[in-house]
Amino acid sequence: MLAEQDTDAMLAAAAMRYGPSGVIELVELPDPEPRPGQVLVRVRAASLNPLDYSLRNGDLRLFMRLRFPAVLGFDLAGDVVKLGEGASGWEVGDRVYGRIESRTGGTHAELARIDADVIDRIPRRLSYQEAAALPLTGMTAIQGLDEAGLRSGHRLLVIGAAGGVGSMAVQIGRARGAEVVGVCRGADADLVQSLGAVRTLDYEKNELEHLDDRFDIIFDTVNDRPPSNLLRLLTPNGVYTSTGFSPSLILRAAISQLASGRRLRFIASRADGELMQQLSKLVESGEINPVIDSTWPLDDIRKAYDRLEHEHTQGKVVITLS
Repeated sequence: MLAEQDTDAMLAAAAMRYGPSGVIELVELPDPEPRPGQVLVRVRAASLNPLDYSLRNGDLRLFMRLRFPAVLGFDLAGDVVKLGEGASGWEVGDRVYGRIESRTGGTHAELARIDADVIDRIPRRLSYQEAAALPLTGMTAIQGLDEAGLRSGHRLLVIGAAGGVGSMAVQIGRARGAEVVGVCRGADADLVQSLGAVRTLDYEKNELEHLDDRFDIIFDTVNDRPPSNLLRLLTPNGVYTSTGFSPSLILRAAISQLASGRRLRFIASRADGELMQQLSKLVESGEINPVIDSTWPLDDIRKAYDRLEHEHTQGKVVITLS
């Protein structure tokens, strides 16, 4: 920790260069000012996503190049402390949560500015930590299932069902009347079934490879095998949906789609106020609940990254700020 902090500076966890978690340092940066149409939020909790370490490692530098020191983080929960010009619908002191609109993040800091139309009020029953675990993963799951055309009675296969996006997809699929089957570790089976899966498949025992079944939608959050290996599990009008992105994956998917005639979709997660409102309604109705793997203080963000990157997690890794 820094011994003293400038009153006009905020504490932030910033990547100083591309590399592993050790490139993250706690630094003082000038307090941001909200731009027109934005609010400034005092961040009480934020979460980590695979997108954060993919950016930090440099895996996405061809598409999203970082400017150092780079403050990562896309999810936030906190309190509005300042309104930018034209930012309507909010007051100082409002408890809000959301996914930041920046392509490279910025929520792993004491203050973050965010567009006023992409946040929502934190549901009363949620803590800051629980709220911070939801936006990116919840909206990604809603968006992906919407684009795949999920309907009541569909059979949905979720690969990576115990992870951040996967645990949301299982719950949303169940809430919409789908029959959900989850792929996860055997140790995570109880969790995934408690979220709404009628059955689980243990990927450590290669149960997916031996499966002889058909699904209307395959929702793949792991992306560790070519889509062509999974298309045999789709119904004739079935849809394969992936949260992964890389040039090689897109190329393989295009070839698979041409060869099989099946529909393949790739989700480009976005900040979206309407999706946030849908997410809040699902929380308020009790149809979905945040799944938190672990919570870490900002001082231990390197350990939080190591937990997410190198260990098996259930749900989201969250960091807290004072």
